[in-house]
Amino acid sequence: LSSKSLPILFFCFGILLIGLVILPYSVDLSQIRWLRLTYRLVCGLVAIGVLCGGIVSCFMAFGVHTWKGKDFQGTVVVLGTLIIQDQPSRMLKARLDAAVAFLKENPKSSCIVSGGQGKNEDYTEAEIMEKYLVQQGIDPSRIYQEGNSSNTKQNLQYSLQVIQQNHLGEQIVIITNAFHRYRAQMFADQLGVTAY
Repeated sequence: LSSKSLPILFFCFGILLIGLVILPYSVDLSQIRWLRLTYRLVCGLVAIGVLCGGIVSCFMAFGVHTWKGKDFQGTVVVLGTLIIQDQPSRMLKARLDAAVAFLKENPKSSCIVSGGQGKNEDYTEAEIMEKYLVQQGIDPSRIYQEGNSSNTKQNLQYSLQVIQQNHLGEQIVIITNAFHRYRAQMFADQLGVTAY
C-alpha cells in the first residue's frame, strides 16, 4: 500500500465499522436470514482483520533493533521515497531530517542515500537526498549515492554493494519512517545484515 492509499483505506474501514454498529438498530436482523448471516460473516472478518492488525502492529513496535550507543562509526543508510520535482516529499524530508540529526551527532559515520528514479521523477531520489543533506551542513565526502534501487529490498542490497566497494563501516543504521521500520528490518535480516 502506498502512503496515499492508507487514509482512504482507514476511511473505508471506519465507514464499515459505523455501518456494523448502526445496522442492528435500523433493521431487524432476526427477520432477514441472508442479511443476518452476511452481518455475522462481515463482523467475523472485521474481528480477524483487527486481530491481524494488532499482531502486525506488535511486530512493527517490538520487532526492530534500535541503535542506543554513542559515537557510531558505521554506515547510515537513508531509504528513499517519493520526490516532487527537485524536492523531497514530506515523508522523505522526515527521513532526511532524522539523518541530519544522527550524522551530526555521529561525525565519524558515513551515509548512503538510496533510491532510484521513479516513473514521474526527473532525478534519482539519491540525487535529491544528497543535495538536501549537503544544504543542511553534511560534508559531501561522507555521502555516497545508490541510485538504482526501486524498492526496500533493493535499497539494502545495493547499499551493501556500495559499502563493500568503498570499504565503509559494515555496522548499519537504517533511517526510514516509523511505519516502514519493520519491513526494512525484515529485509536486513533476510540479507544477513545486523542493522539498527
